[in-house]
Amino acid sequence: MVLSAGEVAVADFIETGGRAVKGGQLVRMIDVDCERVGALFKSAEDADSMKQLCANHYGHAGRLLIPNAHNIKEIYSRFNPDDLGEAVAPIAKRARKRFALVAAVGMAAVRYGVVPWQYDDVLAAVKRVFECWHETSSSVSDIDRGVQSVMDFMLEHEARFQKDKFTEHDAKFSYTPQNRAGWVKDDLYHFTSKAFKESCNGADAEKVKRAIKELGFLYAPQDGRLTNSIKVDGETRRVVSVKSGILSKSLKNGGNPGNPLTLARVTEVTT
Repeated sequence: MVLSAGEVAVADFIETGGRAVKGGQLVRMIDVDCERVGALFKSAEDADSMKQLCANHYGHAGRLLIPNAHNIKEIYSRFNPDDLGEAVAPIAKRARKRFALVAAVGMAAVRYGVVPWQYDDVLAAVKRVFECWHETSSSVSDIDRGVQSVMDFMLEHEARFQKDKFTEHDAKFSYTPQNRAGWVKDDLYHFTSKAFKESCNGADAEKVKRAIKELGFLYAPQDGRLTNSIKVDGETRRVVSVKSGILSKSLKNGGNPGNPLTLARVTEVTT
């Protein structure tokens, strides 16, 4: 892991070259914008003082921690990533594991007296940095944004889904809403193929389906399939069935914006 004082986010840098950002890149190189939590120093003099201290003193903590490094794995295995905040999208879960490792190392440093902190200090610090990353839209891949877009579509276009009573094997509707997007039955939103593609807002619909399935909110009874079949007025319709429970989730974390922790832009690089 390295710290970088880069002024441009990695995702923005990649996009300036005309390339699309891949989800794996956002996990391997994690940007945290310090402007979201305020200034680290009160003055230029404070900043210069810290630079001088860092130039004179480095490596002390490492020498103290290395003899106990074999226990960090145990601390990491017991650490609950949910303590850092919600992560619904697959990429967010992967990134959260990186932050969890940072928290585990910090807690090990506390346990062995390497730093004069408390466990809660470490947890609050890492949690705030994770929240700052998660709140940044550019840190979410196109597929994750597609999943969020589907959720937003379900809420914003509720009137476009028919909800009349279904029988056990069929569905009977007394009216058809304008620009119908699908049907609702048994806590499932049955999208037409066209409406689901619309709800993805430009993201790859097939990849969005897979992402929703990975999250556990896609109903597809046949193994290997990403679609479902229902009967409407005696006619079989191929649909994309999304569980309404997905609406209780969010791809963005909240958090306490008043947390005083501030870091320079952090870029995590793994090899």
